[in-house]
Amino acid sequence: MVDDKSSSGSSSSSESDNDTKIRNSSIKNLKELVAGAGGESSHESIFMSVGIFVLVAVTIAGYLGYKGREQVVGIDLGTTFSVVAYKSHAGDVTVIPDWMTGKPLTPSVVHYQADGEPLVGAQAIPYRETNPEDTIYNAKRFIGKKYSEVGEEIKTHRYKVTDPGEEKDSEFQLALAQKNVNGIEVGADVLKYLHKSIKKFRGYPMQTAVICIPAKFGAAEASATKVAFENAGFKVLRVMDEPTAAAVAYNLHKSQSPRNILVYDFGGGTLDASLLWMNGDAATMLGTHGDDHLGGSDFDHVVQDHLSKKLVKCEAAALGVLAEQAKIELSSKETTKVVCKEESADFTKKEFESIADHLFKKSLLPIAAILEEAMMEPHHVSDVVLVGGATRMPKVRQQLRDYFPEGTAVHTHIDPDTTIAVGAANIY
Repeated sequence: MVDDKSSSGSSSSSESDNDTKIRNSSIKNLKELVAGAGGESSHESIFMSVGIFVLVAVTIAGYLGYKGREQVVGIDLGTTFSVVAYKSHAGDVTVIPDWMTGKPLTPSVVHYQADGEPLVGAQAIPYRETNPEDTIYNAKRFIGKKYSEVGEEIKTHRYKVTDPGEEKDSEFQLALAQKNVNGIEVGADVLKYLHKSIKKFRGYPMQTAVICIPAKFGAAEASATKVAFENAGFKVLRVMDEPTAAAVAYNLHKSQSPRNILVYDFGGGTLDASLLWMNGDAATMLGTHGDDHLGGSDFDHVVQDHLSKKLVKCEAAALGVLAEQAKIELSSKETTKVVCKEESADFTKKEFESIADHLFKKSLLPIAAILEEAMMEPHHVSDVVLVGGATRMPKVRQQLRDYFPEGTAVHTHIDPDTTIAVGAANIY
């Protein structure tokens, strides 16, 4: 199996400082040129000034990204995190950082205050513990779904989900604001926050978007997602399924020969294995299988339970954070030390892979199911694209290398948390 390191040229470098310098320099040059026109007649001076102004304005606009066509952003409104990216006219794809934290990922979490105003992203996360009734996360699991369709989800979340009746979508009951909101409204609040990130990074708003939805979304969920974007002020240019966007991130749509592509999307709370047939710009979804309740957080819980036997004085909330950190560190280390108050414990990669062995084995089941459904064998797959933070675990990658024969390209170069947004931006 071959690890393919090629990408679409994604970048996260900021252009704001360069844009400011270009703008200031151009304005200075404009003033000098206008001043130099003083010897001409008044009409000639006016026309020359206007002409110079238009020329410089076009130059500035070009440097800032306006080159005669509407610019488009690609957005992944995710269950756990959301990401936005755009493609420059040079062809490079850049992930736009969160305007408050500077990180590429924005947590898809919204806390509603007493006046109904939302706090979005990292600033909302602490309220998941201190005020869970008014802090909505995993809203993507509820968007476009009736109350009767989310019974299992209700059991695993601490906020209150209600049935508004009249065939309306399920709603979240907010205690502080004394009102209800639905998945569309929560999604729109996250997207409005992303609007701010775009405007801060680029210096101007970009409102036309290619959006992505899970392959298993039905018509109601897809429609509700599109409405959330429109309510947030975006013009939806195209709706892509997430597996196709992931393949496009690696330019597999530009291949000169037909390919069977497995997109392995292993996130914080869900796992999906999707099979695509792609021949140039033509793409067909052959099917998808997954587990809506298997993700990185399940590995965190196993580690937390294991460490609780070693760090007996550590509080559950603190231990949960430490467990996730330990899991992440073991993606690049053989061992890590976990410290909680006056206690400490060594924790090794071998130990982690042993206690989570049942989860690793479970994570292969959707691949077997989708290949069986498509009447294919592993050697029929030409490419494997990894998506989602859980795919960083070395054991996950090794399992995939062992599952597929040598020569199958495993695409890992792009940050798996941003792959879908990069692909959505890369399609145009």
